[in-house]
This record gives sequence, structure tokens and C-alpha cells, in this order.
Amino acid sequence: MKFNFTILLFLFLGLSNAWAEETLKGGVFDEKGEPIIGATILAVESKVGAISDVNGEFSLKLGEGTQIIKIQSVGFQSETRQITISANINPPYLKVTLKESSEELDELVVYGKSLAEENREKAYSIAVVESKKYANVSVNLNQVLNTVPGINIREDGGLGSSFNLSLNGLTGRQVRVFIDGVPMDYFGSALGLNNYSANLIENIEVYKGVVPIDLSADALGGAINVVTNRKPMSFLDASYSIGSFNTHRASLNAQWYNPKSGFTVRTMSFYNYSDNNYKAGVRITENGVIPPEGETTEVERFHDAYESSMGQVSFGVLERAYADELMLGFWYAQNYKEIQNFAQLDYLPFGQINRKEKNYLTTLNYVKKDLLVKGLNTKAFIVYAQPQIINNDTSSRKYDWYGNYTYRGAEDSDKGEYKGKKYLTTTSKNLLANVSLQYAIDPKQQVAANFSTNWLKRINEDPYRDLYSEAFSEPQFVHKSVIGLSYQLKLFKEKLSTTLFTKNYFFSIQATNMPENYLDEPFPVDFSLDRFGFGMATSYKLSNDLQLKISLEQATRFPEPEEILGDGLLLVSNTGLQPEISTNANLGFRMNKRFGAKHKLIVEGNQFYRGSKDFIRKVARTFNSQFQNESNVSTLGWEGSVNYEFNNWLTLGANLTYQDIRSRDKDKSYYGSRIPNTPILFGNMLVNVVAKKPFQLPGQLGVSYTSNFGERYYLNWSELANDKIDIPRQYVHNLQLIYSNKDGRYNTSFSINNIFDAKVFDNYRLQKPGRSFDLKLRYFLVKQ
Repeated sequence: MKFNFTILLFLFLGLSNAWAEETLKGGVFDEKGEPIIGATILAVESKVGAISDVNGEFSLKLGEGTQIIKIQSVGFQSETRQITISANINPPYLKVTLKESSEELDELVVYGKSLAEENREKAYSIAVVESKKYANVSVNLNQVLNTVPGINIREDGGLGSSFNLSLNGLTGRQVRVFIDGVPMDYFGSALGLNNYSANLIENIEVYKGVVPIDLSADALGGAINVVTNRKPMSFLDASYSIGSFNTHRASLNAQWYNPKSGFTVRTMSFYNYSDNNYKAGVRITENGVIPPEGETTEVERFHDAYESSMGQVSFGVLERAYADELMLGFWYAQNYKEIQNFAQLDYLPFGQINRKEKNYLTTLNYVKKDLLVKGLNTKAFIVYAQPQIINNDTSSRKYDWYGNYTYRGAEDSDKGEYKGKKYLTTTSKNLLANVSLQYAIDPKQQVAANFSTNWLKRINEDPYRDLYSEAFSEPQFVHKSVIGLSYQLKLFKEKLSTTLFTKNYFFSIQATNMPENYLDEPFPVDFSLDRFGFGMATSYKLSNDLQLKISLEQATRFPEPEEILGDGLLLVSNTGLQPEISTNANLGFRMNKRFGAKHKLIVEGNQFYRGSKDFIRKVARTFNSQFQNESNVSTLGWEGSVNYEFNNWLTLGANLTYQDIRSRDKDKSYYGSRIPNTPILFGNMLVNVVAKKPFQLPGQLGVSYTSNFGERYYLNWSELANDKIDIPRQYVHNLQLIYSNKDGRYNTSFSINNIFDAKVFDNYRLQKPGRSFDLKLRYFLVKQ
């Protein structure tokens, strides 16, 4: 009743239209009728300003009364207009034509907001990472995300290794990943975040807790949306880097845009390779005896190479009357990963086990503002994907950690390096579709609806058939759909912004499963579920510099097919796995303050709570792993960051995250214990200095120092473990030198990672690479 009353109250207030502020919209053009980009529009008395976009258009929020508007642009004579703003009456469209002028304008400094800054000020708890800060450095998106407060990425090794992403205590598939709004859940590791170079994308949006309905998926409490460059412009961005462990990375991102016809051709590609032959401490078996945890010998990894590549081309039109974007795209991605050992089996090295993946995608995207009626915005996409994964374990060799091997005898001819021989091929057909509609009732109110559906068919084949592979030989079908509705209301001169939403989830699966004991016959799995979720996100601007945010949500996530059915190799099935339900709350603030023209201070803080029922987590066993439910888990934590900028040449930043994730299952002996293998306290620090024309050279030189900190945490239930094996406290220091010339056209960077060669560990105490070096060359050319 209280929740319904709140909705009615907001609706009543929204429909009353009793606010004394309206939006002035207009356009700035030259004498030939061509739009003027970057013209300055300034309300002289209120000091409110705007800048015209690529279409010459602008919007300006003004208070009631008579306003003097000044419009100016370099190379043109300025114009002044007098506008009268009346309550509840939208001002007419202001079209301004500027005449050319040879006189220079007086200097005018306008502090505008980038699209990233506007996103940060939304009611949702959101962090936006602008990739241009990392574009010239040899890093992938995983490494960029690892600098965001609340995110911790744990990798199993070097380039191309599997990884676990944690966001405010939620891990793995609990946090959904999107590229331009398209969910990437079933597209395989060939299109994983660890393959994308930072200069391939525009920015990354990290939603903590509540997720907007247009990112339509059953995210439990967080989402990451990777945004590529889709602006109407022509550009070329190419890079190549070489580094330690025979690591090579190349990328090409380009677009050609014809302003007259709108015809656009876009391409994006990457290539990655590494031997990953770094030294690591492992347990070496002698005479069949496995040393206890911690007694390790340093050896060089010899079967851990990784190779991946991706090519994408799309064509269509941008900025037309019938479509802001209409693009048809074709993708191909592949990777090859040698498997040196499994996470919990560091004493058992492999010399020939590998995994191959390939994926074909076809995409169709459509975006249009003011479709049919003014204020109705539409986004839609259709994606058809055909990923294929091959797990190969057919060798009869047995290796030791020095690369030596022997052959199995005739009595073990049916065994591979791990267990029975396998050549498991998993082929999927995946169809995704999404339609999102947004309608602005007036400048204060907006409603939105979203529908998404996901159909998956998975077929498994293995010539080395056994009872387990028999279960995987039958087709598996998974269907998910999500319907979302939302209402946004802005009050008190848009200082208060509130979004209310509901989501309805549908899930079904049909498959054949293998019992855990491997002895009984496979049996069918066929069930469907639906769930209802709701939530709200509110922000209030105490001033232009300070904003408060609060968000609440009840969310549901259905288990993935792999979590239920296993992978046919190391992951054991669990058909009794239940959907996760989580109650999420975030309370935070953001201060973005300028002190004069040279100083800028950004301070952010966020406290979060997650109350999860049937929490899904991966449990490691001696020779395999399985996803299981924890009936009741609570997460309480906080995160904070401070960033200071001085005169565009000095940047100082630091962030810290604490998360306390505990079992609340009173029927278990470990009630109140922290969830195992989960970081507790971690953070980052940054110092960046930029010098223009260093040593009398053209261009600019940047020097960046970063440091990562991680507090120790337990691998097992801390109250139950006898030896309490843990991941030790870790500090990692990195240094980057970046030289740019010709306004960023030519760029060279040199990086030293893990300067002091510290021993760094991650999942299941797997050791990561030590000190490494990278050299990157990048060429960037843009034609606006």
C-alpha cells in the first residue's frame, strides 16, 4: 500500500505541471543554411550556457521571465535575442542565422558537460570510464575496469586466461555485460572483455545495483555496458603493441561517414597473442606424493599460449530523417587457449589440452529520436550468433612441470591427460531481439517500455562417448524474456529526479542431464519459471556541485545452462539449482567542484547492501567444481574515491572498496562466516603528470604511476578451515610513459607492470605474471 501510494503521489505531482522552468530549443546555422557545430548559446543574466551539436541544435533550461540570449561562434558575428519565458508554455523553436566575420571573438570560457558526465549525474548508481584516458596504453578492458571502485577482477593467469569479475559482492553471471546494449552472455570468451583494447571503445558504463530497463536482462544487481564510437564522423584508429612473454596486440577501428547521404561503413578488429611463459610457483609431485599447500617450486609455464582475433564490418546510414542509425553488421571472432593446469590442480600440469572457439554474428541496429511523434525515441536490435567451442583432451601423454612426458600404457589407452579422452564440440544458435521505447510527456516526465527475448539452442557432440557425453548429445533449449516499464519524474527545477520501474522475467529450459554419481541413466530436464521485480532510483542536487543518490530494487537472476548442466569436462551439473533473488540498496553522493579555472575536485562515496536468497556460487572440489545455492547471503559494503585535477597537467586519484559478504543460513555450521574465495578490501591509486613540449620537443609527454592494493582473504570458510589457506595481501605498482604528437595523431607508450616483481595471486591462489614490459604505437586520425 505504501509503495502504491508513493507511485500515485509522484504521478499526481508530475501531472500538475507547476514548475517555473522551461526548455528553450533551437538551432544555429550559417547563411547557406548549414549547421554550425560548437556555437555558444549563453543566457547573459542567469549564466546558463549550451553548445550546439553536429546538427547545430541546442537546448537550454531557463527560468520564468525575460531572458537575453547571446549566440556566438568563431568566424561569425554574434547575435543577441530577447526571449520571454512563461510558466507551462513551451517557448518557440529559436532558429538563429549567423553571418561570417573576420573579427576574432573575445575569449569566453564555457564549462559544458560531456555525455559521460551527464550519465554520471543520472539517478542510478553509475560509474563512467572514458577510454581516452587509457587509449594510448597497452591495456585491455579488464584492466581498465579494475580501476573502478567496487570492481575487482581476478584472473587465472596471463593474457586470455579465464577471469572472475566482482561488482559490489556480486560475481560472474550475476553481473551482466553488454556491448552497445547487446547482452554478451552466450557469445563465448572470444568476445570477452579481456580481448578488447581500450582504444577500441568510447567509454564503459558501470551500473551498481539498479539497472535501467533498456539494458534488459536478468542482472542480479549490476551491469557493465561497453559503448563503442557511433558518432557521425570519419576516423581511423590503429595500434600495435609488443610485450613480455612474447605478447602481441593489434587493433584497427575505423569509420567512413558521408555527411550528404548519411551512408556509413564501420569496422572494428583486434588480434592478441601471448606465450604466457612466465615463472610461477607450483607443487611438484615426487614419487606420487603431492606436497601440501604453500610448498612450491618456481618453474616456467610451457603450455599456456593464447591467441584471439575478431573482425567486424557494418554498413548503413546515420543522421537521416527516417533513422538516426540503421546499421547491418557482420562479426567473426575466434580464439585458441592452451590449458596448462586447472585451478585447484596446480600439481597436475598438462601439455596438450586446449580449447578452441569461433563465433559468427549478424547484427541489425535501429535508433530514431522523435519517431512518428515528437518526444518518442526508439532503439531496437536483432542479433543472431553461432558460437562453437571445442574442448580437446585426446593426448595419451603424462607431463611433469619441466615439460618432460611419458606415454600411458595400453591399459590406460582410453584416458586423456585429465580423465577420459574428450573432443567435446558445443555448437549454439542464439537469437536475441530488443525493442526500447521512451516517450517524453513533457520536460518533467518520461515513460519507457522495453521488451527483450533470447532464444538459445545448444548441441554437443563427442566421438569419445560415455554416459556423461550421452547426456550432452541431446539438444538443449533455453528461452528468456524480460518486459520492463518505467516512469521518470523531475521536480523542483529538476533538482529531484526519480525513476520507478517494474520488470517481469520469464525463463524456460529443456535438456538432458547426467546424475552427479555418473552411474545412473541420464534424465530429462524441462521446466519454466517467471518472476516479478521492481525498484526505484532517485537523485537530488543539493547544488550544482553536489548530488545525492539512492536506489532500491528487488531483482531476479535465472541460472545459466552451463551452471545447471555443467560443461562436460570440469563443471558438474546441478539440476536443482534455484534462481537467485536479491534485494539491493545503494546510497551515495557525488561532488564535482571547480575552484577557479585551474582546480577541480571530484569526490564520490557509495554504501551498498545486497540481501540474496538462493545465492549461486561456484564451489571447487578436488577434481571438479559445481554451482550451488547458498540459501541466505548478505552483503554490506562501501566504496569511495577522490580525484583532483590541476590546470590540465596534474591528476591525483585514489579509491577504496570494502565488502563484507556472509552466510546467513542458520541451519549451517558456517552461519555468519564470510563467503570463501571473495576479496574483502581492495583499492587503487593514480598519479598522472602531463608536460607540453617536453625538452623543447613538439607534442606532450605523460607520466602515470598506478598502484593496486588487495587485502588478504580466505580460500575456505574461515571458521571451519583447519589450515585457513589464504590469498596474501598484495601491492602492485605500475608505470607508464606516453608521448603524443600532432594533436594526438601519433602516440607512443612504454609501460612497466608490477615494477617490483611482486608475487601476485588470484583465484584459488593461482600465481599471475610478474614484472613485464609493453611498448605500444597508436595512430589516430579523425575528420569531424
